[in-house]
Amino acid sequence: MAESSTENQCAVCLENTQHALYRFLLPWAGIHK
Repeated sequence: MAESSTENQCAVCLENTQHALYRFLLPWAGIHK
């Protein structure tokens, strides 16, 4: 069970990182289009 909970944490962390990147990169891409 510890393994699947670690995998779950990793997936959540990756999702949060993706959202942060999108929030940072989308406005930047819009400015520099």
